[in-house]
Amino acid sequence: MRAPAFPGSYRIEKQPLIRPKTQVTDDSRIQICSQIVKPRTLQQMATKESLAKVRDTLLSRGSPATGRSLSPRSVQSYLLTMVSCLNWANEKGWLGQRVSSPLDANEVRRFLAAVAEECPHDPVGWTQLAQVQLWMGLRLNEAMVLSHDKNTDIRIFHDEITFSGRVQKNGQKQSIPIVSPEFLDLISSQRIGFVVDLVGQKGQRPTTPYAGRVLARAGRRAGIVVSGSGKSASAHDLRRTCLQNWADDGVAPADLQHLARHASLDVTQKYYIKKNNSVLRDRVFQVQNRYTIP
Repeated sequence: MRAPAFPGSYRIEKQPLIRPKTQVTDDSRIQICSQIVKPRTLQQMATKESLAKVRDTLLSRGSPATGRSLSPRSVQSYLLTMVSCLNWANEKGWLGQRVSSPLDANEVRRFLAAVAEECPHDPVGWTQLAQVQLWMGLRLNEAMVLSHDKNTDIRIFHDEITFSGRVQKNGQKQSIPIVSPEFLDLISSQRIGFVVDLVGQKGQRPTTPYAGRVLARAGRRAGIVVSGSGKSASAHDLRRTCLQNWADDGVAPADLQHLARHASLDVTQKYYIKKNNSVLRDRVFQVQNRYTIP
């Protein structure tokens, strides 16, 4: 939501529920805080940096409306008003999701097409890099070093991908099954070296940071926005899309945690397990029909 539209919505929907005197005070404080930060979107106001700017400005310059100095207690009341307003905006869904939304099927096609356009020197290799993340939910740095060779931190071993503890966020050695037929087709074509054989613009294998910038440019080129703050799709959104698709297809939370290699089940449930009532209803009906006695 655009920041200029927020005060009007707040006056119409929220302020009638509070005392008239508080309405006037809140209105003034919102305007003053907005003048200090000058945000284009609510998301820009809802940051620690913006609130710190309000605090520091009010403490050093006083009230822009009256020119009078403000005590730390008064400044704190300004911040509490803004936090209360932003919490209300968040409840309305106007701050957007903290985590990026996964890509839908159309966005995936657009993203892959943009990758090929972004990398005319090696469209096949760069498209495969994105596809590996989409097929197996790998992080970008993992997809970049995934290899068939022995004695590597991330490698193909029969029908599994093995990860050494050195490259795991949880520090534990782990393996996951290869569950994507498309990925199996890719690795069956060669059994040596990197799974994704990339070529950079200078003819050398690119670094992971460089690859991240390329995929971020592809997301902008495709015009895919994945959050309320206007963030464009990037490499990590490919992993997130894969994991969310598995979750939506009914993969059990514990199995999803294993495939994602999250340190705890809480992380998996927080970001990927959503209570979709329509999906839940259909699943319950299926179970009931399966065991209904004629």
